[in-house]
Amino acid sequence: MANNGQSEDKMSDEIFNFICTTCDGKGKIVEAVKYCVECQGYCCETCTDIHKTFPVLKTHNLLDASQGNQASNQPPSLPEFPTERCSIHQGKILDLICLDHDDIVCGTCVATDHKNCPKKSIHSIPEMIGKLFKMNECKHIQSRLRDIIVSMITLGESKDIKLEALKDAKEKSIEKVQSFQKALEAIIRKAAKASTDEIETRYKELVSEILQDKLSIESVTGNLLESEEKLKKAEGNRAQHYVCSKLAEKTMKGTLAFEEELRNDVNKKLTFTPSQPLMDYVNRLQSIGTVDVTSEKKQNKTPRSDKQSNVYGWYGKCYFKETRCIQNKRK
Repeated sequence: MANNGQSEDKMSDEIFNFICTTCDGKGKIVEAVKYCVECQGYCCETCTDIHKTFPVLKTHNLLDASQGNQASNQPPSLPEFPTERCSIHQGKILDLICLDHDDIVCGTCVATDHKNCPKKSIHSIPEMIGKLFKMNECKHIQSRLRDIIVSMITLGESKDIKLEALKDAKEKSIEKVQSFQKALEAIIRKAAKASTDEIETRYKELVSEILQDKLSIESVTGNLLESEEKLKKAEGNRAQHYVCSKLAEKTMKGTLAFEEELRNDVNKKLTFTPSQPLMDYVNRLQSIGTVDVTSEKKQNKTPRSDKQSNVYGWYGKCYFKETRCIQNKRK
């Protein structure tokens, strides 16, 4: 068991500085004892034996602790190499950094996206890790990542609350429609059904919007959780930790704009307002009420002025024996 390890074996309480890359891909966390130069990954005892068994792998160069960290104030350890693969150029290791763009890249990225960058700005992470790696900075990124994850989870939960409130509003609106319909049932049964259908339609539209937000939140949260897990596994391997930290920071930057957009969205309410004059003018009116979806700013935001607010009243499509009301939207 390594004292400074940060990656925890899911099957035990043991902690390792370096974990087997192959086993990690299978969901297992096993201590690495070698680093394969050709495979560009760490190997446990079992994977090392496989290298010695298969002829095609026998020629691979396996490095051990004697060829790794030789600092006088630290015990010998395996060489520090990142194992994260490029999401664009599959199979390529993210072992380079472009200082001009502060971007972690692979060799193919350099040849395509950073070909115009000065050569002095492109550096090998393993060679520069002593200057690049800052534990406090990585810890700070990890802490911010956890905060954003919690924030996104909270946003997801708030969408559940909105769904419940929206469902309750729908049910109450339908109850009003049905209650009002009883007094006018003889002549406005078709109109009541049309209003109910309009409520259902608007409800489905609103539910669809919220569910779409939830799907996006879950997807973003999944990416954040994956970044967090990688950071945890990488602790102890400064190169991998640095790469994962930079990638996590990049993920967070993309998430912050999305989070701000969600926080600024308006709270839409679904209500049904019965029309009292309908009792006196039932033979002339073609709708039993209005179905409104109002936008409500959150309390922690500065409310818009009346000129800036956009509230639309939707008037149902209602049918009578002799006349027909065409659906319209009034601002």
